[in-house]
Amino acid sequence: MVKLGKYLTAILWMITSFENEAKPAMFETFNFGKCFVQVYKSSSPADEAYLFLHGFPAVRGKNEDLAEAIAETVDKDVYLIHYEGLGQSKGDFSFSRSIEASKDFAEYLLQKNRYQKLHLVGHSWGGLVAVNLKYFLREKIGELIFMAPFTNLPNEEKARAILNYTKAEYPNIADHLDVEKLVLELSQIRENSHPWKIAKKLDMSPNQILILQGLNDDEVEPRDTRYFAELMPAGSTYIESDDDHGFSDRLRLKSTVLGWIEEEGQK
Repeated sequence: MVKLGKYLTAILWMITSFENEAKPAMFETFNFGKCFVQVYKSSSPADEAYLFLHGFPAVRGKNEDLAEAIAETVDKDVYLIHYEGLGQSKGDFSFSRSIEASKDFAEYLLQKNRYQKLHLVGHSWGGLVAVNLKYFLREKIGELIFMAPFTNLPNEEKARAILNYTKAEYPNIADHLDVEKLVLELSQIRENSHPWKIAKKLDMSPNQILILQGLNDDEVEPRDTRYFAELMPAGSTYIESDDDHGFSDRLRLKSTVLGWIEEEGQK
């Protein structure tokens, strides 16, 4: 595990050179089944791509700036998938289905576009989805970038309280949330697809793993992410900052991620 200081040089370089070196990315959208997908296309054919996996519930526009920055800086295709029932996708939301549909989409991208590698960026719930996709697809997945990953699943009582609160706070998706069904799904995921269990089984190079956690996060406990980081291959990069769950300091977030990709992820 490391702190931010290791990447200070790379971060400063990214801050000063990003605007000069970035290449505008083409933006497109399409549907994959019930899922709405956004993509920032590279300026030339790419043999690798990034897939962003968002949290729960979806916040419109979240992390689009980071996705575009990666596409423009490393010149690779970058996809953002909206889980069914969230964002601009159709249907009802399902925790289990968010994993299954993301896996189906990743396999579709690898086959259709013949990418040699697919790199994953998982924020919050998307971190849980990402570690499961790595387990399913193995060597087809390259870098794993976790942003405040949701790794400690709640018990049924707490899960029910969280979901009822979410329905009240986000009336636009309330009709797409079946609380009791989702509580059951979380219990099954906790038993069969728990990130802490999967992390112990991953066989990959530590220079392919970046884990970010804000100390002012009121949704994911930093101690849970520290434990998750300790379960990953020795030498994986873990960075703490004084940020919140949404990583409000966007310049620092982009500089950190882009700096890591340039300095570590491309080795």
